[in-house]
Amino acid sequence: MEDKQITATRGVKLKNKNAEKAEENRLAKENMKNHFSQTADKAVEYAGEKQKRAVEVISRFFNLTKDKTLVRNRGGISSDVEQEIRQDLCRLALDLNNDESEADNGSGSVIAISILLKIILAYRDRINELEFKVENLERNVKKASS
Repeated sequence: MEDKQITATRGVKLKNKNAEKAEENRLAKENMKNHFSQTADKAVEYAGEKQKRAVEVISRFFNLTKDKTLVRNRGGISSDVEQEIRQDLCRLALDLNNDESEADNGSGSVIAISILLKIILAYRDRINELEFKVENLERNVKKASS
C-alpha cells in the first residue's frame, strides 16, 4: 500500500448564520444611513428654497408699500403688478400653512400677519410725521397772517 499524501483544500465553506445576520444588519444600517442623509439633504434644500421664495415675495411687497405714486398717476401695469404681488404673498402664506413637512402649519398666517402689522406701524409713523409737519405749517401760517 502506498501512502498517499492528502492535502487539505481551502474553500470548505460552512454557513455561519451569525455572520450572515451581522452582514444583513450592517447593510440595513448603511441603507438607513444613506436614506436619512438623502432625506436630510432634501429637507435642507427645500427649506432653503422656501426661505428664498419668502424673502423675495416679502421684499417685493415691502417695496410696493414704499411706492409713493398717487393713485391717479398709476397705470394699468402698476395695478397688475400690485395684484400679482398680493397674490404671490397670499399663495406663499397658503403654501406655508399647508406644508406637510412642518409640524406647525400656521406659519404662513403668522408671517402674513407680521408683515401687515409691520406695514401698519410704518404707516402710523408716516402719518404722525405728516401730521406734525401740517401742524407746524398751520402754526407758521397763523404767525405770518397775524
